[in-house]
Amino acid sequence: MAGGNLALKTCLQRSSEFKSRLASRQIDPLIVSAHCLLRMPRYVWVVEAIDRRWRSANQPPVLAQAIFDSTSDDIAPDCLGGDVHGFAFGVHTTGKPKDLVIGPPAPYKTGAP
Repeated sequence: MAGGNLALKTCLQRSSEFKSRLASRQIDPLIVSAHCLLRMPRYVWVVEAIDRRWRSANQPPVLAQAIFDSTSDDIAPDCLGGDVHGFAFGVHTTGKPKDLVIGPPAPYKTGAP
């Protein structure tokens, strides 16, 4: 991936903790709000795309994240939402996509414990 500089970090988190930590991660407030409005089960899987070079330089390394329903099928998990390069997306419980939210394309801190 990207010359070996991109890593994927996956962790299981309580959805309430995930939402409460968003603002402290230097994520744009519009994107924080979009994620906080998503309906989530008690636990979610969060997958972060991390730039290893930025992490080594003590810079915010997360380029994107995807949020998955921990209760969904492990073969084809349900993606609840996420963001990449300033674009946040979400999915209604019916499976219909929510409106796209646009923020600045800036990396941010990891939310992994």
